[in-house]
Amino acid sequence: KRFWVLAFVLLMVCCFASSSWAATFKIGDADFKLGGSLRYDLGYQLSDFGDVAVGLEDSQTNYFSSTTDSRVNLWAKYGDVTGFAEWDLTGGLDQRHAYLTYDMGGGNSLLAGHTWSLLALHFPTQQMRDDISLIGFGKLYSGRHPQLRFTHKGNVTINVALEDNDISTAVAGLSGTYVANELTPAILASLTFKPVDNVSITPSLLYQKYELTGSGYGVKDVDVDGWAIALDGTIKTEIVIFDFEAWAAQNAGIFADAFDLRPAARKSVTFGAPVADITGNDIEDVSSMGGWAQVAVPINAKTLARVGAGYQKADVENFGPTYESDVSTMGVFANVKYNLTKNLFVQPEVAYFDYGDAALKTLPGLATGNNDLGSDTYIGVHFQFDF
Repeated sequence: KRFWVLAFVLLMVCCFASSSWAATFKIGDADFKLGGSLRYDLGYQLSDFGDVAVGLEDSQTNYFSSTTDSRVNLWAKYGDVTGFAEWDLTGGLDQRHAYLTYDMGGGNSLLAGHTWSLLALHFPTQQMRDDISLIGFGKLYSGRHPQLRFTHKGNVTINVALEDNDISTAVAGLSGTYVANELTPAILASLTFKPVDNVSITPSLLYQKYELTGSGYGVKDVDVDGWAIALDGTIKTEIVIFDFEAWAAQNAGIFADAFDLRPAARKSVTFGAPVADITGNDIEDVSSMGGWAQVAVPINAKTLARVGAGYQKADVENFGPTYESDVSTMGVFANVKYNLTKNLFVQPEVAYFDYGDAALKTLPGLATGNNDLGSDTYIGVHFQFDF
C-alpha cells in the first residue's frame, strides 16, 4: 500500500509537472470547478512514554506513512449564489464542507451550511501527524459545524454566525444521569482589519450555553457556559512573515475539537473541561489559555523555511492536594517547503509534541512525583499536490 501511494506521488511529479489539474466547466448558466488536494506523509515517530512502571518500555520508534487529509472539492456559481462542497478522500468520503453563499451586494453576503467555525480561524503551517497544525498544542480549534453566517466586507471585514456546535457533556464527578439541552446556539463573531500595510489583525469570540438536565434524588439541573476570545494576526516584511494567535477560554473542552490529545489512559482529567463541585450536583468552571507563533523566511522563489511553537494551559479544579493546580502541553516544529512545480511541493519537517504532566501528581503504581506523560517527535516528509 505504501509503495503504491509513493508511486502515485512520483507519477504526479512526472506527468503533471507544468499543468493545473483543476477542471472547469459549465452546465447551462452555472460555472463549475473541480479541485482538491492529495497529501502523503512518511517518516519516523519517536515516542517517549514518560514515567512508566519498572519493567515497561519507556520509548518506541515507529515508521509511518499516511494519506490522511487528502480531499476533493466542487465549487459552483449561478448568479449571486455560490456553492462549495468538499469530501475527505481517505476517511470514507466523509464530508468536510457543504455550504451556499448568497451575495447580497454592497460587500454583504449570507452563508448557510457546514464549514469552519469563525473562532481563531488561522493556522500554523505544521503538517506532520496528519496536518495537525499544533491543534492541542497551542492552536485553538473549534472545528467545522452547520451554521448561518453574515459577512460584511469593506475596510473592515465583519463576520457574525449562529452555529450548531456538537458539545461534549462529560463532566467529571457529576452524580446522576444527565441529558444536554442547548439553551443557545454557539454565537460567534470576528473582525478583520489592517491597521497598516502588510499587517492583518483578527479578534474573534465564541459563546455557548447549555443545560444538563439530571435525573435522580437530589440531582438538579446544571447550566454550563462556554466561551473563548482569540486574537490572530499576520505581519509581513520583505525578510520574514510572522503569524500568531493568542486565546483565553472557559470550559473549552466542551466546544473545542481535538483540544486534549494527551495519552488517554493516563491523563487523569480532561483538558479544559468543567468538573463537578464538592456537592457533586453542580460544576466548577475551568479556565484555559494558549497560543502559537510562526516565522517564515523565503529563501528563494521556490523555497520557504518555517519555524513555530505553541503552548496551552488549563486549570485543574476541585480535585484536592493530590492533583496539580494546572496542566499544559507544548509543541515546536521546523520545516522547509520546496515547490517542485506550480501544484506540487515537498516539505521535510521535524515536530516535537510534549504532553506535560498528568493532573494527578503521582500516577498509579509509580513512586511519588512521577506523572510525566511523555512526548512524541516526528521526523518526516510531507508531499502535497493541489489541483
